[in-house]
Amino acid sequence: MNKKSSNLDNKFASIDLGSNNCRLSIVDIENETKRDILRFSKVLNLAKNLTYNNEFTDEKISSVIKLFKIFAKKMKEFNVSNYRCVATHAFREAINAPMLIERIYKDTGIKVEIISTKEEARLCLKSNMVFRKKKNDFDLVLDIGGGSTELVLMKSLTNNCNIEDFEFISLPLGVINLSERIEVFGFDHVNSLLLKTISNFKNTNKKKINVIGSCGTVTSICAIHNNLKYYDKKKVDGVVMEIADIKKNCQRIKKMTKKEKINHPCIGKYRQELLDNGIIILESIIKIINIQNILVSDRGLIEGMIEDYKVL
Repeated sequence: MNKKSSNLDNKFASIDLGSNNCRLSIVDIENETKRDILRFSKVLNLAKNLTYNNEFTDEKISSVIKLFKIFAKKMKEFNVSNYRCVATHAFREAINAPMLIERIYKDTGIKVEIISTKEEARLCLKSNMVFRKKKNDFDLVLDIGGGSTELVLMKSLTNNCNIEDFEFISLPLGVINLSERIEVFGFDHVNSLLLKTISNFKNTNKKKINVIGSCGTVTSICAIHNNLKYYDKKKVDGVVMEIADIKKNCQRIKKMTKKEKINHPCIGKYRQELLDNGIIILESIIKIINIQNILVSDRGLIEGMIEDYKVL
């Protein structure tokens, strides 16, 4: 993908076809300065039931095609010629993912790229390098997604990180499929898998470390901790929470009734089960890794793709 000098070619669209949400961002980039043009997000819940049948249903396929037709229309409306569209865990799992990718391209002209766990980790890392520019004492990036969880060791990275510069692990467990895996395999088996995989991650349990939490679980905990009346990205992005406050709020949320969670302005009916699952994963990580502070990040693969494009 080559960037040209005209204003038209400075426009860039990034699409994150995730296991839970699908996000579109259109930006204008000039002299490495980003101006937001459009942001759009829709819950597709693609990872739901993949544990049981391993394929996307006709209903899910129709929802994806319908959404991508809207994306294609918006990209045409804003004269966007350069873009990147990535798909993650759900597409790595579903046996009919190649067919859906063909359909998307045929019906909308948008090419979807199924990325590896390593590339997913790299984009997540790249999106959060902005925090390293401000303060260089974060050791790990944590992303609890819909279908998988990534832990990325930052080591002594420079701001322009290469794929060889980090270690990572990816667990095939996220806020959507955790309940399904527990139902099929049992809690003890799933919890053992979590703890064993995290324990194998080197250089994380010898000293207290600082972590960047780049996921909805951490941003929601922060919003609840700050008693926000509604979720506000500006009031959570970049906030540093001590691990004691993270633990306290995890317990606070676990003690809430289902009705209380549904009525909470920063949780709601759809997110209450996802947050419960995210807390299970987060608490398993906290048991193994000696975390001191967590910096709350409302950034993800979208921002990683934009950062890549800015340096082309």
